[in-house]
Amino acid sequence: MTYKLMSEQLKPPTFIKVSAIGPAKHCYTVYATIVEAKPAQRETRAGPIKGVEGVLADETGAANFRFIGEQFVWVEQGKTIAIRNGLSNVVDEHILLEVDKFGRVTEEKEVKIEKPNTQHNISATPYVKKPQAAKKGTR
Repeated sequence: MTYKLMSEQLKPPTFIKVSAIGPAKHCYTVYATIVEAKPAQRETRAGPIKGVEGVLADETGAANFRFIGEQFVWVEQGKTIAIRNGLSNVVDEHILLEVDKFGRVTEEKEVKIEKPNTQHNISATPYVKKPQAAKKGTR
């Protein structure tokens, strides 16, 4: 039996652009600059959870984001970040970029985005959920 080394199995992530993120797209990896950021608080049964929300952008477009949890309080305007294993949810009919427990947001000091494009915000387009067709044999 032949075994492969772990280094042969793992592939480096493929970074996409913000404009390539669509509704309900998961597991994307993207570099972006924080254009706007403000502290946010989300109410849960266990109590309030702090986080940050705002707008991020790269050369191709912008998107609204919300990162919930104490680990994201360092996210602030002007920093360049990498979102790994991100989620693109549709909230109130608009795209919202988030991360869950499997995702990660890191500051990227070496990556420079010269001109963030805030004119094309993918979160500005409303998405309406299509009604599902009725299944045969059900009432």
